[in-house]
Formats: sequence, C-alpha cells, structure tokens
Amino acid sequence: VLLHSNPDLVGVREIIQQPLTFKLHQNYPNPFNGETSVRYEIAESTALHFTIFNVKGQVVRAWQYGDHPAGAYELNWDGENQAGKMVASGLYYLKMETPDFRAHVRMVILK
Repeated sequence: VLLHSNPDLVGVREIIQQPLTFKLHQNYPNPFNGETSVRYEIAESTALHFTIFNVKGQVVRAWQYGDHPAGAYELNWDGENQAGKMVASGLYYLKMETPDFRAHVRMVILK
C-alpha cells in the first residue's frame, strides 16, 4: 500500500514543510525484502522524476511528477517493476532528477 497526502502525488507522503536544499537520502531498510522507503527533499516546486535501474542499466520502474511542491517526502517501493511483477534479488539504483539536481542511491533486494 502506497501512502499519499496529495492525490496528485501517488506513492509519496509529505513529512515536513519546507526544506532548504534538494536531497535524496539512502533507502531504509537496505538491504530489504518486500518494501523500502526513500526520503527526499525538494527546496522549490519543480518537475521531478524517479527511475529505478538494474545493474544492466535497464529501467525497472519510473515515477514522474510534473509540478511537485517543495517539501520533504518519502517514496515507497514495493520491489515491483513497471508491469507489477516482483524483481529478482540483486542491486538496483534509484535516480532522482529535477531540472537542476540529480542524485542516486544503491538499493539491495534480498529474498
């Protein structure tokens, strides 16, 4: 089940009001089995895109928000790919992108 406080931002939950910077935190738990959460902060309203890649560089899952409001949030990933199927155990990369900021974290799924 994905948490959300804004119907336009499915899969995210707002944590605090207004951060001063853009930041992507390490997911927790890591490694994980089932679901993991990644906190992130955006300093101003902006277009925002998340992409999960496997070690071959293939896109596994993606989220895109056209006008994401400033704030601190949490993105939950249930270990499923874009088609709704569970991915295999292994190393994955989550990339967060805005027009002015890029960051990534490494995530490990163990089953």
